[in-house]
This record gives sequence, C-alpha cells and structure tokens, in this order.
Amino acid sequence: MSNDQQSARSYDVAILGGGLAGLTLAHQIVQARPETSIFIAEKREGPAREAAFKVGESTQEISCEYFGHQLGFTDHLVNEQITKNGLRFWFPAGDNTELAERVERGPASRLPVHTYQLDRGRFENEASRRVEDAGVDLFMGAFVDVV
Repeated sequence: MSNDQQSARSYDVAILGGGLAGLTLAHQIVQARPETSIFIAEKREGPAREAAFKVGESTQEISCEYFGHQLGFTDHLVNEQITKNGLRFWFPAGDNTELAERVERGPASRLPVHTYQLDRGRFENEASRRVEDAGVDLFMGAFVDVV
C-alpha cells in the first residue's frame, strides 16, 4: 500500500477477493452508502485476461437483472457482452459428432428479461474500473496474512 492511501485499519469495509462477487458487492455498497470507505484485496496481479475464466459463462435472467438494473451495468452488458435467448439445453444424439443433430430445448423467442453470455475477464475488468472510479481502493497482487 502506498503512503498516500489509508491504512487498512481505517476502512469501513474490507473485501478479500476482487473477483465477480467481491467487485459487485463493493459496487452495491458504494451505491447504497457512498460515504463508506472500502478496500478490496485481490491476489491476481493486474487485469484479468479476456476469456480467462469460463468463456461464455451463461447467466440466468435474475443475474442479468441484478448486474444490469441493480448495479447499473446495462450499458456494458448490451455493448460488450453477447446477448442470448434464455436458458438453452442440448441433448445427446447418437455419438454427438454432429451438433446440428442434437435436440435443443429452450424458448422460441426473446424473453422480456435479457440474458447474456459473459466474458468474465471482460466483465471483471469493467467492474474493477467502476469501483475504482467510485473511490474504492483495489489492491492487486495482494495477500492477507493473519498476525
């Protein structure tokens, strides 16, 4: 931690882990209580690589509602992630060598609530930028030792 930042003892909230859960938690706290001082300790050094975690991670309607409307990431989801048509399932057909022959089950039309295939690295990098812009101190390459 550099000298121009608060010591860890003077923060209101400490979040250990700057992945999807830690970043969205920090964002939600800042929205509800902008005066709350927060630091996040993340062991990864630097930004996440795109397509680094679960490429095309599928989201359900409720998570997109949370990311988009609760946290305000609708612009990012629409412009930087892939829209999908709800939950879809493919069932085996023969030896599964031909994807086109597999049976697909899912909605036939767009749902009223959008869903997306998330690139987790891209999403986490955007969430990192937004929490830092909101005043959260994000420490990358950080490890926590119990004294």
